[in-house]
Amino acid sequence: MNELLLVDRAKGEREIALFRVVLIASTSILVLLMVDSGSGFTISDIANLSALGFAGLYTIGLLVLIGRRGYRRWYGFASATVDVLLIAASTYLSRYAGDSSVASLVSTSSFVVFFPIILISVRRHDPINTLYIGILSALAYAVMIVIMAKEGAFWVTMRAPNGLIMRNDIFNEIVKAVVLAGTGFLGWAAARRFDRTFEEQQALTDSFARFVPREFLEYLGKRSVTQIELGDQTIQDMTILFADIRSFTTLSESMTPEENFRFLNSYLSHIGPIVRHAGGFIDKYVGDAIMALFPDPPERALEASIAMQRALSVYNGHRANSGYQPVRVGIGLHRGTMSLGTIGETGRMDTTVISDAVNIASRLESMTKRYGAQILASGALIHSLADAAAFGIRAVDSARVRGKRRTVAIYEILETLDAEDSARRKANAPLLAKASARIRHGYWNDALALLDGAQAPDPAVNYFRLRCERALVTPRPPGTLPF
Repeated sequence: MNELLLVDRAKGEREIALFRVVLIASTSILVLLMVDSGSGFTISDIANLSALGFAGLYTIGLLVLIGRRGYRRWYGFASATVDVLLIAASTYLSRYAGDSSVASLVSTSSFVVFFPIILISVRRHDPINTLYIGILSALAYAVMIVIMAKEGAFWVTMRAPNGLIMRNDIFNEIVKAVVLAGTGFLGWAAARRFDRTFEEQQALTDSFARFVPREFLEYLGKRSVTQIELGDQTIQDMTILFADIRSFTTLSESMTPEENFRFLNSYLSHIGPIVRHAGGFIDKYVGDAIMALFPDPPERALEASIAMQRALSVYNGHRANSGYQPVRVGIGLHRGTMSLGTIGETGRMDTTVISDAVNIASRLESMTKRYGAQILASGALIHSLADAAAFGIRAVDSARVRGKRRTVAIYEILETLDAEDSARRKANAPLLAKASARIRHGYWNDALALLDGAQAPDPAVNYFRLRCERALVTPRPPGTLPF
């Protein structure tokens, strides 16, 4: 069942419980006032108070159950059954009241209580439940009619203390039973109409969710896209993932526009489920690139990036069988504090993420080509892992973000490489760290000497070597090139 509908029905069950409490309190006060008037306790009074006490305990138990375990549809049917049976039992035991007949009691208390119980059940927004309680109430009322008939209560003239003469008629009681059943059908129709309205609204929300992620709404504290207002914002610590297809321009040149869209949608159909399965959501599609957000723990984003590269390997196998070129994707990961919200103007607005973390993750993704890496992660992400040693990781470089003074430690994720390549790159990690430090201080020859001892092939080593050679030809100030 839809989660929002369950929440609504749980709220409805609480409102019905409140109505039940008011009814219990009112009836209890009425019984006690009658006792206090001098009539004393009768079997009827004791039975009514016992039924009211049971209903009160049942209501408290039901609310506790909903609070701890959530709402279940059968709660509504159990609650409706208890309500009807308690009313019927209380009415029957009222036959022992001193100055009343079963006929007058059924005609007044039973019908008067059954009717609002059916009407309030519509608040559950469950058509079958409302129909069920209407039919059950009619059957319980019919049982009262049978009891009245056996006791000869019909067509008996009764004189009230004020002189009013009353006469019970079986046809009137049958009409009341039919009215109860009919009320159940009317309640069913009303609840069904709500269900249809809810389904239409949910379909609209689901359609909007394809453009505005539902997770984004939840972070903003909204249940529906219709509740979003310009300027809504929240601050979260999250991990951001950028993934971009390498050389997409070259790849797309050989395809028609229709083929381009078909290709991108095919590729994204493999990537999207992986992001969702890891607990994240895709916030933006930027051409052939995606930007995804992941709540803590940060391992979710790292595991998703690894799963994406492995799925891509399988996807490329299918493409090769069909004679298509393989697809290469670079992924950048960074963790930080970011502001999620809405921007624009009253006529057009959009959701967005504002943070330096977005820029850093994007830059890391673009640097995967430079270092020949499939996945690059920042030191902020790696240091936030509970057990970084559980992943195949090596330090690659440390560089300064353009426009910022602070440097960012860059790590390569080796999990998606074959065992030989991964071992070779990991063995070169200490040399890369030393060479990177020499380069930052402008000791190009020292860096080259260190790199000569690295195992080949290693794209990161090749990049550092080329960087040193260019610097020797055209001297540059000490320090790494900015992003």
